[in-house]
Amino acid sequence: MNQMPAVRLTEPQAPADRTWSGPVAALFPGDDRLAGLKAPGAVWQVVGGPGTGKSALLADLAAAHVAAGWPADSVQVLAPSKEAASRLRDDVARRLPRSSGAGSGGMVRAVHSLAFALVRAAAVRAGRPEPALATGARQDAVIRELLEGHADAGGAYWPERLVPALRMRGLARQLRDLLLRAAERGVDADELERLGTVHGVAEWVAAGKFLREYRRVTRLAWHEELNAAELVSAAVAAVDADPSLIAEAGIRVLLVDDAEHLDPQSAELIRRLLPGVDLAVVTGDRDQSVLRFRGADSAFLDGIAAPERRIVLHSSWRATPEIAVAANRVSSRLPGTPPERGIRGMRIGGERPAARVVVHDTGMGEKATIADFLRRAHLEDGVAWKDMAVLVRSGAGESALHRSLARAGVPVRMDPTDVVLGEQRMVAALVLALRAVDEGLEPSEWERLLTGPLGNADPVTLTRLVRGVRRADLSGGRAMDRIIGLLAADERTPEQEELIEGLPERERDVLAGPLRILDAGRGARAEGVEAVAWALWESSGLADHLMAASLRGGAAGSAADRDLDGVMTFFDFLGDLVEGDPAMTIAGVVREIAAHELPTGARDRRGAEREAVVILSAHAALGREWEAVAVAGVQEDVWPSLGRTGSVVGQGELVDLLDEGIEPGTPVSHAAERLAEERRLFHVAVSRARRRLLVTAVDAPDDEGAPSRFLGELGEDVELKTAAPESSESAAAVLPAAETSEDVTRVLSMGSLLAELRAAVLSESAGPVRRAQAARQLARLAADGVPGADPSQWWGLADPSTDEPVASAPVRVSPSKVGQVLECPLRALLEQPSSSDQMSLGTAFHRVVEALEDGVSVEDAVQSLVRALPEIVDEPAWRVEAMQREWTEAVEAWAAWSAGSRSVGTEVGVQVPLGDDAVIAGRIDRLEEHPEGGVTIVDVKTGATVPSAKDAEENPQLATYQLALAESGTEVAGAKLVYPRKAVASGASVRVQSARTPEQLAQWRQTVLDVAGKLRGPGALATPGRQCDHCGVRLACPAKEGDR
Repeated sequence: MNQMPAVRLTEPQAPADRTWSGPVAALFPGDDRLAGLKAPGAVWQVVGGPGTGKSALLADLAAAHVAAGWPADSVQVLAPSKEAASRLRDDVARRLPRSSGAGSGGMVRAVHSLAFALVRAAAVRAGRPEPALATGARQDAVIRELLEGHADAGGAYWPERLVPALRMRGLARQLRDLLLRAAERGVDADELERLGTVHGVAEWVAAGKFLREYRRVTRLAWHEELNAAELVSAAVAAVDADPSLIAEAGIRVLLVDDAEHLDPQSAELIRRLLPGVDLAVVTGDRDQSVLRFRGADSAFLDGIAAPERRIVLHSSWRATPEIAVAANRVSSRLPGTPPERGIRGMRIGGERPAARVVVHDTGMGEKATIADFLRRAHLEDGVAWKDMAVLVRSGAGESALHRSLARAGVPVRMDPTDVVLGEQRMVAALVLALRAVDEGLEPSEWERLLTGPLGNADPVTLTRLVRGVRRADLSGGRAMDRIIGLLAADERTPEQEELIEGLPERERDVLAGPLRILDAGRGARAEGVEAVAWALWESSGLADHLMAASLRGGAAGSAADRDLDGVMTFFDFLGDLVEGDPAMTIAGVVREIAAHELPTGARDRRGAEREAVVILSAHAALGREWEAVAVAGVQEDVWPSLGRTGSVVGQGELVDLLDEGIEPGTPVSHAAERLAEERRLFHVAVSRARRRLLVTAVDAPDDEGAPSRFLGELGEDVELKTAAPESSESAAAVLPAAETSEDVTRVLSMGSLLAELRAAVLSESAGPVRRAQAARQLARLAADGVPGADPSQWWGLADPSTDEPVASAPVRVSPSKVGQVLECPLRALLEQPSSSDQMSLGTAFHRVVEALEDGVSVEDAVQSLVRALPEIVDEPAWRVEAMQREWTEAVEAWAAWSAGSRSVGTEVGVQVPLGDDAVIAGRIDRLEEHPEGGVTIVDVKTGATVPSAKDAEENPQLATYQLALAESGTEVAGAKLVYPRKAVASGASVRVQSARTPEQLAQWRQTVLDVAGKLRGPGALATPGRQCDHCGVRLACPAKEGDR
């Protein structure tokens, strides 16, 4: 039972007062110094670099006007996103005078929230139903569903070249982006179709028709749903049709934050608000305009105010002088000369922390440096975990970084809205359980349910359960099949109950949890899908466990936070589905979650920020700041990312036409624009830090790549951390000369300390003094109960549990496994064969080969394989059709090739002893009669890669078959590898292995006996090599321990 830690609620601290001087002070009520420039509808532009107080100014202006007696509902603060609006709202709420009785809820909102309010007001006036906001994930799912229908209909109105791609996710994403860019510029379906007709772009014509169909479908299937861009366009249209909507809103003070992030339609909406306001202040920074890929345009910020109403801020209240200098060096390379460029940092407490730039030769070293940076800031300088961040160019949800930091004792959190709903760990487990109580699961899925969060059985426990069932059930069936039968049964039979009772207590406990959860879910099926989901969750008992872990904090607490966030989002999503369709079934819910391949979004119910380090993309860090920031993965070709991102539906050409008047088809290079956008994004990242900044990269040209050119622009000395003695040449090409070379970072964590002490104790080269000191420190830690300090807990030092051989003599040696053993005995011993589509296809093809030998015609054999193929592979229809053609050609190539030889037999069984120690056992695909006597071994390969003649001559499988036949007294004339999928003029491609001489056979006989010895065990050698990249047991391999 998890005991909840004690929790004490405290009052939030009052915010520190901010004072303003200079021209910005004249914007506050009661200051008449600039009265001559103040006029209704006149706009003040306040621009400044990172941390100069633009957002703080708007929060203080809003609070000051309310304090001066202005009605709260007459003050409107607009932010470009709901996240930015939430942060501003919290700041305003803390600063509003309590005596005013006003709240900040309606005062601060995102532009899209204001647009929704206007559209809703217009709908109410006209007596129409209120519209709903369609999330990006919802729109993406509907678009893909419609495109799949068009593919089923033969392509509908789409250009012929796009028809094969209609089922592809990439096309749906590109089409959605095109429609968003069009909506942001006020282009509706009719106008998009007209533009396509006028300019000869068939994709735009089809996209216009699709948009019209999309609007009709959503209106018929649900109430009207608008995405964010359509919402703003609808608001502009509503205001144009009924200007009194603005008067009814009653906005007299309009404060717009981060105007560089506004798209053209949002800017148009704000322009329509301006004539009726008494004070309008617009803030921004052109050097932070990094959302152009979403349609943002800084043109509104550039031209909204007259020069005499422009106020420029240069003093940064965020950054130290050192960090400010580094940020300025990056921004100085940006195009243009905006007046706000360049900030002056502020000295804090006399300290001079410089921005650090560190380059490593491995990704592990980079992660270790980041972990050490965060832990030292927390432990040595008292920086709260929540006041630190790790920023990356993209891939903030990448699990390796989370795992690395968590292992080092750094609690990590991530934004739940950044993860696809169905990919969240706990949500995936709940969806699997829903399917289990509804339609049942595949055998591998039942096993995943047992080992997942709801079953909580680790591989060792599951193996113990299988053995327990095998001992308790003497009927001879597979143990896993009996376990699946228990889990899948709506009502268990007396025999099944008897089987459960016959299990030992530990094994029975493994089954008790999953059975209780599934029984609860099945018992709630009559009450609907929402009741089933709640029954599954409540019976799991995970809510209290995760809540307790969350409240304790630390790395485990941050993991629990992520799980709880995922579950909350799941039930929010489920509730919305059931509210929209009360008859929603479990299968329908599963389909909806699978269809949402974009982040769904979450309702933020958190009253306090989590005590954990946040990992974010640089785009998500806009408008935020932290005490310590690590900017990670600054690699060339990653940051900057300059690869062309063309669109098959002409999104870029549409934007160029609407924004710049460039005709489609005109050659245009956007390389300079993309580089400037990437540099602005890097400038945003490095300017998020208040006092500590770390920028890291990896110099490994054959792996992660080379460090980015942006590192050299920071102007800081670079630390090279490498485990190798030589320095890196590629890093020197882009980095300043004053570098230092050090060993890999020693992370300030207990795990790192224990690893170093244990390594010293066990190292013969460490010297007696160092080994004795390390032993004393380990003894102290062990006495204090630190896990891992006591040698009895060290992995690899305990005696083996048994020294019995894995197999008894004679050992069965499969010819197909000889090569694996020679490559790596440990992998051959541990790795179990797994099923795959390719293996199933290979089996099916071998059956076709047998059927042809039995007299079945080529046409009938082809038809059998073509009919079976859709059941074998899980591929889209267009891919299945291509595979059917490919495998038809393979059957015909085999038939053509085999017609030129005489078969002695197919699927010929081989079982030949080699003395008392080994037995060669297997099946030869085909034996052919050789014209000069003897037989030729034929092995049919269904792969698409043909080996070289040299590799075929040395092929261990063919050599072992030759040995087996020779040992049985059969004359062997050689062997062949046949590749029907690689057809040549004579049929299939062939590689030949010459007949083995007696000397070669004797030598190979000893090799096979050595292989049998390695398969017998109990020891097995791990042999690193190219095969490690595809090894299924590499995570348990001692030879690869340092790579994990």
